[in-house]
Amino acid sequence: MTTPESCRWCDGPKQGHGQRYTTGIGWHAYEAPETELIEARMQAKYGLDAATGMDDEYHRAGVYCGEPSHCTEPFPGALPGMPYHKVRSQVGGR
Repeated sequence: MTTPESCRWCDGPKQGHGQRYTTGIGWHAYEAPETELIEARMQAKYGLDAATGMDDEYHRAGVYCGEPSHCTEPFPGALPGMPYHKVRSQVGGR
């Protein structure tokens, strides 16, 4: 199974990779994929936006997910799953 961190040449897992033969590349050891390849694999496997790492439908709908790595808490104590427009209206925003 290919994961975002699988070998850049053969999609094999890092653990137990050893030496493998791949047509066009030949014998090779595990080589970490470049950032662009990781992002493309995330897009294909998880349906994530390669540019942001976020699920398009969920975040484009303006829903606060609560994950600090890519969503900014609109106010202290904001609850994940709340649409941003409702969150803003609860604190006197537009």
